[in-house]
Amino acid sequence: MLLLGEIDSFYNTSSYSFVDFGRYFYAVDLIDSHFVFCVDSLSLFASALVILLTAFALTFGLEYMYREAFVTRLIYLLNLFATSVVFLFFSYDYFFILIS
Repeated sequence: MLLLGEIDSFYNTSSYSFVDFGRYFYAVDLIDSHFVFCVDSLSLFASALVILLTAFALTFGLEYMYREAFVTRLIYLLNLFATSVVFLFFSYDYFFILIS
């Protein structure tokens, strides 16, 4: 059983790592943006929560709209929204936040 202090120490470990996928935008030494993800415990927790809530919303949406003609549009748009929110949690560059 975890106590409150142990949970607090788990989230305050401040361990993070950067995953750099390289440069994706460069404009004459003014803007040099790299495709970088910052992975820490808060972003992992928030993205897991978003994925769980998206799974619940997809389950409810499919049960509610299974006879509608645009049920595939619901699936595509909800997955696109969840993916952009997860990218927003992991993004490190302000320019990439504006794109996502």
